[in-house]
Amino acid sequence: MGLFSWKTADTQESIPVQGSVRFTGKPVYFLQPAHLKVAKPLIEFNYQGYGDFAELDVYQWLARVNIALDDRDAGIGLTHCTLLKVPDSDFYLCNSEALKPFIEGQLGLKVIYYFNWEQPIAEAGGLTPNALRALPDRTGDIEMSQYIKYPLKLSFDPEATYEDCAGSVTCEFQGYFYED
Repeated sequence: MGLFSWKTADTQESIPVQGSVRFTGKPVYFLQPAHLKVAKPLIEFNYQGYGDFAELDVYQWLARVNIALDDRDAGIGLTHCTLLKVPDSDFYLCNSEALKPFIEGQLGLKVIYYFNWEQPIAEAGGLTPNALRALPDRTGDIEMSQYIKYPLKLSFDPEATYEDCAGSVTCEFQGYFYED
């Protein structure tokens, strides 16, 4: 399993994981929308880099509050998956099997799950997902992140509120692999 981290929603500071050269133990606050009626932000003092903040799995939270699936893998897919439109067909390729119930049930799309970027897909005319991605016209593709109404919002500020911050973006250093 790889590391992942984000930048704070209000100041765009990287959130370092324990063991990184920048880790200080500074508390990170997981903000939640007011309509969820959570009394206060969750506090994480020792972020490990796997998406758990104060024992809350943030990817599971994303899936639950945005697409009503209580599934960590669905939250990861929601954040990182692009549905690849198969030309001249009704099918989309998706590398997140956990998203299939949402894609087929809520979006009404026909989806083919794949896990190997180099495996030919019969319904895609024998193209591999990588070959499909390389086609010049990708206008039919769908970024699943567009279905995130309530993004992750993290802050070092204990007074920050969900409604006053933009969404936290992925840290390009994964909270660990800093260049200094």
